Amino acid sequence: IEGVRILLDNKANPNFGRAIDTNRPLMIAARWNYIEIAKILLDPKYKTDVNAASTSNRTALAIAAFHGYLEFVQELMKRPEIDVNVSNPVSLLYTTSGALGVASRQGYTKVVEAMLAHLPDTKTFLLEHLNSAIGHAEFNKHVEIVTAIKAYKTKHYPDEK
Repeated sequence: IEGVRILLDNKANPNFGRAIDTNRPLMIAARWNYIEIAKILLDPKYKTDVNAASTSNRTALAIAAFHGYLEFVQELMKRPEIDVNVSNPVSLLYTTSGALGVASRQGYTKVVEAMLAHLPDTKTFLLEHLNSAIGHAEFNKHVEIVTAIKAYKTKHYPDEK
């Protein structure tokens, strides 16, 4: 872990993407739940792009959400610039609902709740993403997730049915 810090302190690029898929260090850390490495990468002095997407438009947040890595999601959600709306419209797994839809489909209630609790600006979170996430959760019979998202939607979008 200290090697990561040494590399970054010596100007290694935290946003470098592999040529084959453009996965960046934060995405790889998300895939394997390397939370301590993520905490280093998320240090603002290293200027890691938390919203960087791979060629398949997956972000570190969507990857962590897919695997149900709650602590990883919580760390990412602390960053004010995190964008939960990044999504891949052609992927069956990373749908137009972004990371919230991925966690909803997988049934990770705590991950969904963590994202809902820390959305940086509710006005930028598209209503269609909430509706899509509800649909994923309903289809997969994740009742707690449906309830959590509907409660959020009622609070922040009271005029929407």
